[in-house]
Amino acid sequence: MNDFPKTAEQARIDRDATREEITETLNALAYKLNVKGRASEAVGDSIDRASTKIAGKVSPSAAERFRHSAYAVRNHPLRVIAVLVALVVAIRLSLRLRS
Repeated sequence: MNDFPKTAEQARIDRDATREEITETLNALAYKLNVKGRASEAVGDSIDRASTKIAGKVSPSAAERFRHSAYAVRNHPLRVIAVLVALVVAIRLSLRLRS
């Protein structure tokens, strides 16, 4: 019990330090529990790195189109999957009709 504050000022300092520690702990837990947000952040970082690499090899407008398309895929994955499925079905149907 030697750590127990002896004055009101020591109690306030201890209270403020405890609040700060609790706030840091809660923020760390909130970050860990936000899996969707962390995944989205990781995807955004990957898109940025890929865009930077591509920008050195293609024209700036092509690099910007890549970045725009990648973010569109990230923001609307179901639409992209639906378009790809429709494209595969259309190709298979056209191949069947040819043969």
